[in-house]
Amino acid sequence: MRHQQNKKNSALKHVDNREQTIFRYFALFCCALCVVVGSVCYWFYGRINDTIQTESKNYLLEISNRIQNNIDRSINNTYLMLHTTDMVLEKTNAISFDDLAQIYEYQKDNWNFESLLLIDENGNAYDNEGNSIFLSGGAYLQDAILSNKQAMSPLQVVDGKEVSIFVVPIKEKIINGIEMTALAATFDTQDLAELLSMESFNNQAYSQIVSKDGTTIISTDEANDRNFGYNILNSIESSNSVSDTTMTTLRSNIQNGVSGQIKFTHNNQTEYMVYYPIGDTNWTLLTFIPSAVVSEKSTLLLSVTIFISVFIIIAFAFLIVALIVTFTRYQKQLENIAFIDSVTGGNTVDRFYVNASSILSKKNESKYAFIYVNLEKFKILNDKFGREVGDEILKTLYGIVNNTLSASECMCRISADNFCILLQYENKDITINRITQWQISASEYIEKHKTIWSLPTAQFGVYIIDDESLSFPQMIDRAKLSLKENFIIINSKVHCGFYNERVRKLLLREKQLEDMMESALENQEFQMYLQPKYDVLSENIIGAEALARWSSKSEGMIYPSEFIPLFERNGFIVQLDIWMFEHLCILLRNWIDEGKELIKISINCSRIHLRNEEFLKPYIYFKNMYQIPDNIIEIELTESIVLEDIEKFKSVVDQIHQAGFGCSMDDFGSGYSSLNIIQEIPVDTLKLDKIFFDNERRNPVRTEAVVKSVIGLANALSMKTVAEGIEHFEQVKMLRKIGCDYIQGYVYAKPMPIHEFEELLNNNPRGEKQ
Repeated sequence: MRHQQNKKNSALKHVDNREQTIFRYFALFCCALCVVVGSVCYWFYGRINDTIQTESKNYLLEISNRIQNNIDRSINNTYLMLHTTDMVLEKTNAISFDDLAQIYEYQKDNWNFESLLLIDENGNAYDNEGNSIFLSGGAYLQDAILSNKQAMSPLQVVDGKEVSIFVVPIKEKIINGIEMTALAATFDTQDLAELLSMESFNNQAYSQIVSKDGTTIISTDEANDRNFGYNILNSIESSNSVSDTTMTTLRSNIQNGVSGQIKFTHNNQTEYMVYYPIGDTNWTLLTFIPSAVVSEKSTLLLSVTIFISVFIIIAFAFLIVALIVTFTRYQKQLENIAFIDSVTGGNTVDRFYVNASSILSKKNESKYAFIYVNLEKFKILNDKFGREVGDEILKTLYGIVNNTLSASECMCRISADNFCILLQYENKDITINRITQWQISASEYIEKHKTIWSLPTAQFGVYIIDDESLSFPQMIDRAKLSLKENFIIINSKVHCGFYNERVRKLLLREKQLEDMMESALENQEFQMYLQPKYDVLSENIIGAEALARWSSKSEGMIYPSEFIPLFERNGFIVQLDIWMFEHLCILLRNWIDEGKELIKISINCSRIHLRNEEFLKPYIYFKNMYQIPDNIIEIELTESIVLEDIEKFKSVVDQIHQAGFGCSMDDFGSGYSSLNIIQEIPVDTLKLDKIFFDNERRNPVRTEAVVKSVIGLANALSMKTVAEGIEHFEQVKMLRKIGCDYIQGYVYAKPMPIHEFEELLNNNPRGEKQ
């Protein structure tokens, strides 16, 4: 019995020891788990903390950017209002301030301003009753007024009240015998301050606007409570919380209009500051948030982590759930920013690339097409109806197309008014039918909702994917290229092009020419040809046009129609034009040194030059270097420049004349120009495009009437006229009859090398038919 009891006790002891061992190991496991969980939680906390702070900083950047955009938009809208008011004033016959009273009241009812002021050429301001108003704005505003520029001053004192003032130049108008040159509007300074208000970070973020040197211009009450003083940069520097290098970089960035972010301490409080330049002003937007606000979430997370460490498994599970929820929330926010287009509410291009990659990676028998969509002249709709309506159009069209796509198709807005669509492809007819159906659905939507806008013309470039190794940007390029050659006009609202072997060869050829062009210029493969211009009455050679030809060592003659449009697109035309101009100066210098009589020679100047305001510098340099007399060289500008910006064209012509060159407008009639344009452009010579004469044989009476009216108006404005592309003597007779001055064309002579032209000029000046 005792033996049995001992045996039982021994068994119980063994069980007890085993349980103790299990408990010990369990305890060790729990301790280890605590350490692991604590370590993992701490590590996780560090990562999440970094993510939260980064996201908070990025959100602060976004908020700052929104405020900056609001300010830009407000300033631009104000200038637009003033220009609109100027247009109203132009259409009135007002000669006194009493006449303007009704206009002032009407404008005030429509725009939220304090008062409108007229300003004379001496900078004196007058209110709507003709009272003289003193402007306290200092040199900047006065200089802008006297320099005929638009400007604004955030702080002026008018009639004892602090206001913001915006000024735009106006066409000179006489009111009460005073010549007015500018129009101004005043606004309550609080209006600008309200633009700085924001509801973010528990209302603890705040903003202010400073000048280039850091002087406070506009501030909110929250910013004033921080006691930064008169100059925020000086306050940050005096706090000794940032290094000298950081401070130097900060001042330099603000001075040069570069955005950025710093962290500093002021009055024992650490803060983040984001700085953004504001539009064309000399201002910088500063947005602040206390560091404690950014770290608030991470502090809370640390408390949760400690709690989890105490309760081990439960807390660990809770932490995982909390982290998943937190991560999912922030991931969702990131996805919304990165993957949701702010205009259409649909895919961004990044999301489109992800979806398209996923679709194409699935192994199936479906064939796909990549479609690039461009809305023609969409800018006109934006200008006419405003950006908000423009965005509505884009959103509507996106929705109409997207609703017809299957789960195996996707689309996005790339930028502005351009879309991309990944479409299942069966054949060309079905694809065209789907595109047409989109247009029909859009038209039905417009009819149903009676929208104020009409459907813009859309171009659809289709690339049938036959090489999935291409990147999506390369596919976009191919889809774009399909619109270059042989696109189909389905109807007045839909144009469609398909990428094919011809387009591919065109792309390869353009790449080949681009690879050759630099060395061709260095190796003198480009040559200057001259095409004579003949006097219509005497048939003497009175001038010539210098034309570029490419005599390739490997290919022979490459014609201008192949390389000039390419050079226009890639910008190489600028180098070629300057090369041509220098060689023209060298030729004229040789003629001068040989005692030959000079004739006027015209040379083309691409519209690409005009992107550089100082484009005439190399022309003037070579003219002076080779001592070419004034008005021997005539610079030809194309009609398209006039259509883009007539005021800029007139300014460029003035500069050309001042530099000692003649100026002609080339290709007149090739675009959409009208007779009204002729009286606006101060050129010396008008070159009639050959398009005028394409219809001459079919309808000679109509052609003669049109050309005669153009030549008559040009002669009345003291312009010489040159008819280009003339190939038949019947055309010469007609042009002689209606008073054209000069003829340039194959009817007399084709473009030729210099030595042939010199021989022609010496031996056959009367221009007998070649």
